[in-house]
Amino acid sequence: VKSAPKRPYLFAWRAEARRRLGDLKGARADTKRALSLDPRHGVAWTTLAAIERAQGHLAASLVAARRAAVTTPTYENAFLEAARTCRAQGDTAGSLTWLERAARRSSRLGWASRGEGSAAPAPDPETLLRDAPWRGRLLAWCGEALLSRGESARALARLDEALVATPRFLWAHAWRGEALRALGN
Repeated sequence: VKSAPKRPYLFAWRAEARRRLGDLKGARADTKRALSLDPRHGVAWTTLAAIERAQGHLAASLVAARRAAVTTPTYENAFLEAARTCRAQGDTAGSLTWLERAARRSSRLGWASRGEGSAAPAPDPETLLRDAPWRGRLLAWCGEALLSRGESARALARLDEALVATPRFLWAHAWRGEALRALGN
């Protein structure tokens, strides 16, 4: 940041690092700086959404996540933040809708990418929650959310449950490793 103070992506990524370390005040300042340099910066809006959710401002979180999704429609993490916020609001159907949108943008999320222009119908949320692969992925993302809040023991339990349903979902294994490391193992 010192060597290139006019580059918004540096502030945006430092904000994300600060957020993950629990420095929400510093993260907020960095997102503000990034957005002053580039009001369309998707990482900054996504990080702001996560900050707002962490501070219990769910409506503001959803606004920021939507802004990120509109300004940077190829950045799947914007859609994941919207899904996390919907889940925090108790809106399971909304969360699944945002997860589906995120999955269309990236196959790394565990779903096969169907491409943005897919005409496939939206899946029924109740069916998805009973389906083992989807349930496993949802449980894994719940575990990742717990991990990001520092609730490592709860995250580990959720990730173990996810791996029973979907043993080959690699992100669940990675997050389980992070949870174990955080617990000293």
